[in-house]
Amino acid sequence: FGGTVVDGLEVNSIENRTLGWELATEYSAGLDFLFWDGRVSLDIDYYQRLTKDMLWAVTVPISSGFNQIQDNIGEIENKGLEFSLSSSNIVRTDFSWKTLFNISFNRNKVISLGDVDRIFAGWKDYSLTIPGQPMGMFFGWEQIGILQDQDDVENSATFPGQLPGTVKYRDLNDDGIINDNDKKFIGNPYPAFRGGLINSFSYKNFDASIA
Repeated sequence: FGGTVVDGLEVNSIENRTLGWELATEYSAGLDFLFWDGRVSLDIDYYQRLTKDMLWAVTVPISSGFNQIQDNIGEIENKGLEFSLSSSNIVRTDFSWKTLFNISFNRNKVISLGDVDRIFAGWKDYSLTIPGQPMGMFFGWEQIGILQDQDDVENSATFPGQLPGTVKYRDLNDDGIINDNDKKFIGNPYPAFRGGLINSFSYKNFDASIA
């Protein structure tokens, strides 16, 4: 440009002129309770969110010159129940002790992926998203031990060229070899619940907390 050499820029994504925003509809409800003149309070919250036209990287035919295109597809549901309990255990002129406990249960489920039946992600496609399951479930081979010696290798279903000391996997279809047909859902990346407990203490001009 103008006699000056400049770096080139690789185009690694294809244009999608119909790409738009994700659309979300959420319903929520809550209850607040006070006990013992307000010294104990309990908050309960429930929400349900439905997200449509999610942004996904979708595989396209290699004849396009690209591997993927960003597109709006599918629906996912998120819902949860959250509790928060706080109490003023001791309230005096020079000393106070307060406790806060909270716990939440949150779930997500893929309702639809549009024209796509599954989406892989991560190193060696360890993450799989399909309708009816949470998003990004761990997907792979089930480990059942270690190949102890050559006899164990010869008497077990293995990958070609596996050696003693490597991982032994479950042969789900009993065909004597380990391949992609033996993969399964092996874990959920989301915790069953989240929570915390905090105790706060105050003595004159000193404050401390234990979580």
